[in-house]
Amino acid sequence: LLDPKLIKAYKNLGACYFFMKQYTDGISILNRAIEIDSNDPECYSFLSVIYQSIGDTLNSKKYFDIANRITEDKRQLN
Repeated sequence: LLDPKLIKAYKNLGACYFFMKQYTDGISILNRAIEIDSNDPECYSFLSVIYQSIGDTLNSKKYFDIANRITEDKRQLN
C-alpha cells in the first residue's frame, strides 16, 4: 500500500518530469499518485497536460473531464 503522505511528492515529481519532457515517467508517477488518492483533481489535470503535450488528445480530454468532474463534485459537497 502506498503512503498517503506521499501524494504531494508524487504530484511534484510528475510536474518535474513534465518540465523535463520525460512524459512517460510523468504519466507513471502520476498514476501512482492516483492509486493513493483517486479523488485528487490535480493528478488528472497534470495527466491531461502531459497527454496533450505528446499529441494524445483522446487521453488528454479523458483526464481533463475526470479532473473537472471531481472538482465539481467537491464544490457541491461544500
